[in-house]
Amino acid sequence: MAFVNGKLKHEQIPLTILSGQETRVYGDMVADLKAGDIMPLNVTSNYVFVELPDDHVPHYFTKLQFDMQIAGYLPIIVHPERNKEIRANPDVLYHLVANGALTQVTAASVAGKYGRKVQKFTNRLIDAKLTHFIASDAHDPHNRTFYMKDAYHVVHKQFGAEKVFQLMQHSEAVLDELTITVDPPGRIKGRKVIRG
Repeated sequence: MAFVNGKLKHEQIPLTILSGQETRVYGDMVADLKAGDIMPLNVTSNYVFVELPDDHVPHYFTKLQFDMQIAGYLPIIVHPERNKEIRANPDVLYHLVANGALTQVTAASVAGKYGRKVQKFTNRLIDAKLTHFIASDAHDPHNRTFYMKDAYHVVHKQFGAEKVFQLMQHSEAVLDELTITVDPPGRIKGRKVIRG
């Protein structure tokens, strides 16, 4: 990574690449994090991207979340809006967030690129304070591209400049390996968000 960043600096490209990975959840994650077999974000931080299966939340995940936190790691659940069990029962996500998990939605979901239903659900997660970051989840410049400007435009329109600033501030804090302060989550019931 140092070589690539050195090359970018030499070419006067204002970009720094950080190491990290998004790992599909499995039972031995804590042991493998400690052994260095999987990486947290930024290599040295305590933030860890955790990807759930598309169709369910594994039965062991609550205990794994607890074990990760006891070991000093902070799980960030990526694209929860695309998980079928969470969409069917948002209380599953509420309990994970209430117990300290963070979540990151995909810019394409916010921007409506996965359809109107996913976009509406994603907006409800933002409104209920059940998500803390927006990320591109880009895989290439053509099929799964960035959509960050589109996503932040939607957030600004729906929730205002303060929410845009908060989401960006959270992302910067993670990059700088700082602790973020989050608002208490609300619950999604039917079409309403219930506070407290």
